[in-house]
Amino acid sequence: MAIIKPNNNTISAITALPAAIKTGGLVHLSSTSLTSASSVTIDPPFSSTYKSYRIIVNGISPATSDSDLHFTFIKSDDSEDTAANYRTTIGGNSGGTRSSTGSETATSCQWGRAVHNDSGTVSADILITNPQQSMRTSVIGISNKRPHANALGFAETFGCWMNVSTSYTGIKFYPSSGNWNASGTINVYGQTDS
Repeated sequence: MAIIKPNNNTISAITALPAAIKTGGLVHLSSTSLTSASSVTIDPPFSSTYKSYRIIVNGISPATSDSDLHFTFIKSDDSEDTAANYRTTIGGNSGGTRSSTGSETATSCQWGRAVHNDSGTVSADILITNPQQSMRTSVIGISNKRPHANALGFAETFGCWMNVSTSYTGIKFYPSSGNWNASGTINVYGQTDS
């Protein structure tokens, strides 16, 4: 009986992965530190290279308490899409209190409500699909923050679906009033398929 030995019989001799193993993952594209400004625009992170993007928000907050948090998309001509194209929903739970809201004609995607102005308390994980594909862009995400009225944590899930097949290159984050605190970062990653 013959013994069959693989070609790559030691770790140091492995030169290629089998075709069945997927090597997809996240590619870091940008990191933006917030300053004391009314908005932060990240343009571009979106290109035809990736279909999906993951945005990690770490330790940001508005300077004005009780502000809602929003973002809008930036078109390829550098103009901001502020038309009533955003179909939004947001809901969460603070202690035992649950709440939700939504809109079929919003002019932005709301991703946080009534945020306290404690520096560095807002974090989020946002998945954006098809922003550069001339298809209907969709967004799902989760955020965590201190709400304005108390010191409880408030986790919120949110979604946004664009009712137009527009190609976007960027995204603009802003609070509903005032400036951002100068703290925290927004990191953008491209999702590879294989």
